[in-house]
Amino acid sequence: MSPEEETMPGDYDRPVRKSGAVTAVAVVNFVFGALDLVCGLLVMVAGAFFGKLLGIAGDAAEPPPGMDPEQAKLFKQAAQGGGGIFAMAGAFAGVCIMILAVPLILAGVGVLQRRQWGRILTLILGALAGLGALASLRTFPSGLGGVVINGGYCALVYVILLNKQYAAEFK
Repeated sequence: MSPEEETMPGDYDRPVRKSGAVTAVAVVNFVFGALDLVCGLLVMVAGAFFGKLLGIAGDAAEPPPGMDPEQAKLFKQAAQGGGGIFAMAGAFAGVCIMILAVPLILAGVGVLQRRQWGRILTLILGALAGLGALASLRTFPSGLGGVVINGGYCALVYVILLNKQYAAEFK
């Protein structure tokens, strides 16, 4: 028996070939998960960078003329605090994006190992991607990338994983 074949229990131990299409779904899950991780990291770095720039601008900000010294001090503190808030918002958004990568990577592992839970998780993620494609239609010419990427992922997942031939590979 070749390494691409496995025997499936309950089916008279007939060998089932591991298809390239199912492996391609797993690879796409890994790629999208990795892209989410990279995007989350970039959002965190960008938030910290622009937060620092805003803090520097707050240091350089001069209060309007005629403001008493106590108000001027509060004005400067508020301007500097805006940078910290911006950096925290960037870090929060980056972490949220990276958390969204976890189910994609887990689904990729499950599909690659031909586990039923990986198939189900990928079908759920495909449904969410389909909803994302529909939501991207609201902003149609500018949201065309979201329609194509999310809609393409949804179609790929459903066409391959709901096919009886490929579904037989999962335990």
